[in-house]
Amino acid sequence: MKKIVRNLMLLALVLGVTFACSDDDVNKVAVEDVAEYLESLNPPVVEVEPEPVSFSVTEKDEIPDVCDVTSTWSVSGEIKGDSALVDAIEKAEIFATFNDETSESDDSVSDAKLIAEVVAADFETNSAGNKTITFSATLEDVLDVMGLEAYMINITDKFNFEIVVTTDGPENPKVSFEEEVTTKSVVAETMFVGDYYMEQIAPVPFLFGQSTLTHDTVVELTANGNERTFETFSFPFWCSDPGDEIDFKFNLECDKVIVQVIDGKCGCGDEGYFAPATVPATVDLTDDSVFEMTFTGDATEACEDSAGVQVTYRFTKSVPVKPAR
Repeated sequence: MKKIVRNLMLLALVLGVTFACSDDDVNKVAVEDVAEYLESLNPPVVEVEPEPVSFSVTEKDEIPDVCDVTSTWSVSGEIKGDSALVDAIEKAEIFATFNDETSESDDSVSDAKLIAEVVAADFETNSAGNKTITFSATLEDVLDVMGLEAYMINITDKFNFEIVVTTDGPENPKVSFEEEVTTKSVVAETMFVGDYYMEQIAPVPFLFGQSTLTHDTVVELTANGNERTFETFSFPFWCSDPGDEIDFKFNLECDKVIVQVIDGKCGCGDEGYFAPATVPATVDLTDDSVFEMTFTGDATEACEDSAGVQVTYRFTKSVPVKPAR
């Protein structure tokens, strides 16, 4: 009798589990699914990886007129990611390299230089609740850090920037972008043209007993953009016959007079004999009445006792003399 009662109780238990239902007749569970059902009531905890820190540029200026070194250049960006990781950020830095697109040298790309940094205490928060960063510097500061001067930079040259955010995570997010120089002060072609009285003022006494170019004479300057050209003789004591002339070219770059690389024609002068000065002469681009031009003579060290000599000429605008009546 006890055995029969026990079997009936087991049968009732099985039937109860099999056919039990809630008031809304859901969650029916078969006997073989009891373990799975019970496990579903206590799902395992899944660990969610924190959102990594990311940085994106939201606003940036174009490179301003490179002759206006007091102008300010800036770039802004936004930081996103897990709040704990963002709060652990120490700083953000911006690095720059300069790519001289007008140079034929293999070393036309400079090394990366740190031009600015923003520490976490100076981060701001935008309306979306994300941290924001703004880098700002004068163009003069950027050029100074990179060892450049404004006159060295031309239109189509490029600056490459990289922003690095320092975090406690395994990687520091980076973003890179490129800025092309599109603006540079242009000298009107009506300035620094026409007849100029030309005289050598250094070195004195003259090397080899003669002037390096034509001296104490009037030459005509012509314009092509910021470039100026005049016709002269190199070492006229040796070479001043018709056909011995050379076209001497220089550029008015910002506030500097930059002589181009020019071949000599006489004496020991040869290819690339004349070159830019160690320290170029400065010029007021609003006043073309008088200016000076300094260049390197014997840049190739072709002549004895004259290697690398710095030669300076003064140009004074010639006023035509009215004929006597």
